[in-house]
This record gives sequence, C-alpha cells and structure tokens, in this order.
Amino acid sequence: MTVVCHRFSIVNLSKAESLYSVGMRPLMYSTKDAQLNQVGWKRCGENITYFRNDSQNGEDEANISFTLSFNLDFPYDNDLVFLAHCYPYTYSDLQDYLIRLQNHPVKSMYSKLRLLCRSLAGNNVYYLTVTAPSLGDVPRKKKAIVITARVHPGETPSSWMMKGFMDFLTGDSDQAKVRHLTRSIKRCLMLMSVVTCLSKELREKFIFKLVPMLNPDGVIVGNNRCSLTGRDLNRQYRTVIRETYPPVWHTKLMIRRCAEN
Repeated sequence: MTVVCHRFSIVNLSKAESLYSVGMRPLMYSTKDAQLNQVGWKRCGENITYFRNDSQNGEDEANISFTLSFNLDFPYDNDLVFLAHCYPYTYSDLQDYLIRLQNHPVKSMYSKLRLLCRSLAGNNVYYLTVTAPSLGDVPRKKKAIVITARVHPGETPSSWMMKGFMDFLTGDSDQAKVRHLTRSIKRCLMLMSVVTCLSKELREKFIFKLVPMLNPDGVIVGNNRCSLTGRDLNRQYRTVIRETYPPVWHTKLMIRRCAEN
C-alpha cells in the first residue's frame, strides 16, 4: 500500500473570504476506511490555501474569481472516495428520520407529519407539527412557532441543527428511570431530565410547525443556493406565484393560517 498525495485546486469561486483561510478543512469519506475501520466522514487536507486569481487585462473587478487549493493523501489502492464542503445531509436522510419519528410509540403521539406541498420536480415538502395533545373536549389556545431549514441546499449544517431541534422537542424521559448507574452517567441523565422537562413545557405552551427541508429539489440535484428555477428561494417571500415557488407560497399560507387561528 503506497500513500499517494494529490494537490487539488477548485477554481472560479466568487467569495472574497472563506473559512478555509482560518482553519476549515474539507471532508472526505473513504469507502475502504469505512469498511476496514468503521470510519465515516472526517476532516482532511493539508497546505490549504484560498487566494485571489490573477486578473486578466481589462477584467471587470466584479468578475474576479478565487481558488481553493489543498493536498490530500490517499492511503488505499482502488479506493472510492467522496469529498464534501460540509457534513452531508440528504433528502433520503430526512425521509428516514421522519419515518422513524412517526413509527416511535411515544413521539408519534405529539408529532404529526403532513405534506406541505410538492416541489417543481414533484418531491414531497414535509412539515411536522409538534405539540402536546389537548386534554378534554375544548382545545387550548396556543401560540404557534414556525421554523424552516435548508432553503439553501449547500448549507447542510442547517439540516443537522433542525434534526437536533426535532430530537430535543420530541424528547422523552425513559432514560431517567434507570437506576444503579455511575455518578457521571447519573449527571448526564439529570441533564437529560432537565432538557426533557423543558421540551415538555414547550409542547404544552406552543404549537411548533417545522419545515425541515424547504428546497428538496436543490438538495437532490446538488445546487448550492438555488431551486430548479435558478432563483434563491430565500428572496422570494414576496411572491404571489404558487406554481413557480410552491414551498415558499405554501409556507406563507401556513404562517397566515397560524396567525388567523
């Protein structure tokens, strides 16, 4: 096995500043490393530089581009390797998570999955309603909180944050009933119990409407910022065109109905 080092240069980038200039590193997934050592995505790369490209004579300052360069070592022969800017979170990951959530015997009691709309490509845009069920025949009046994520497909951290929030909001306290544990584990469970009490209190007081992936088309085709229209959905909230930007239009409708109720 011979370690081979390669230099990669990604050109024509438009941002003048980058986190790669202050310590950020790319991510790599090695198929062989995963098979042999159960290692998933990990930070990699050495001699990372981010710099402005030399401008051509008469080139407009607005068209200046930048380059990201880094070295990568590949220790395995005949390996299949994937590179990423952020930890990936796919549309399939979201679907698997929502299915597990709805199949959970406890969490499904106060979390209901619904279809918000279908995207331009016909993909489902889901929303999750999380709240404590009403007691008795008269429903309690609760304020609604609407949270959306992944309007920009390339910003995968937003999906991980939304997953963490859904985990927190639907948390239960089964773990806190275990006895005869070490002191450190008991402290962890005490903290989990506090978090659980907070999540229960939030469910009692509010109705949460969560749209975990507002732009599934862009996620699936690998866009960084836009939908299939080539437009940034985050700049379309004044639109009145349902057919062109269905996720935005239906999110606005959901917010309007929450405000009316």
